[in-house]
Amino acid sequence: MPTFMITLCTLLALATQCDARLVRATPAGRSVLLEVEDVLGKGVRQILDAKASKLQETLRHTFLSLPRNGRGAIRKKSVSYALHRLFVQLHGWNMKGLLLSDDEDEGTPMDAFPNDIPARLADFFHDRINNHGLDLHELSVFAAIIEHAVSKKAEARLNRTFEAEGFERVNLRRDNAFQVMHSYLAAYILGSSESEDSIKHILDCKKQLQKGAYPRWNAAK
Repeated sequence: MPTFMITLCTLLALATQCDARLVRATPAGRSVLLEVEDVLGKGVRQILDAKASKLQETLRHTFLSLPRNGRGAIRKKSVSYALHRLFVQLHGWNMKGLLLSDDEDEGTPMDAFPNDIPARLADFFHDRINNHGLDLHELSVFAAIIEHAVSKKAEARLNRTFEAEGFERVNLRRDNAFQVMHSYLAAYILGSSESEDSIKHILDCKKQLQKGAYPRWNAAK
């Protein structure tokens, strides 16, 4: 068979696998990737699918060690545990509200991200986790969505910090870079759920730390 025909067949096979993965229904219902594409768009879905493929290998060992239901999915406390372990391992993130305690029967891992994930997508995962659990692929996509949301939030705060300090992101002097870094850390340490990315909030946090609101500020910066 000519080389170009082999290449063409390979590409068609890969495209078919990708399409099948996108639209496949599961015993729990609609494909998570299809829901992601409807809410966030095709471009973001492709980014998250690539991230999920890498995260899946990291999650596999933990996932297989957890109890699974009839469709091979893990329930919400196991989802919380797997995500908590993943993010600590990869990023050192200890996310408030992510790891559910034994007496938290009503909550889900979604409660740790009340404003970071679009409502429709949050409702979708809330229902899937509560009623069906997540299989390994779904868990990996969920983890990719969380990483993406955290990254976007951090990028937005950094942009606002540059605005607050009045600097451009190009040709930044070393002393100005440290100034931006300190303001970013101030907003991160004293951050709240209200207007935490506003210029006023960032500058107020910086002033509070300079006045001693965080005793270990000098060591932290």
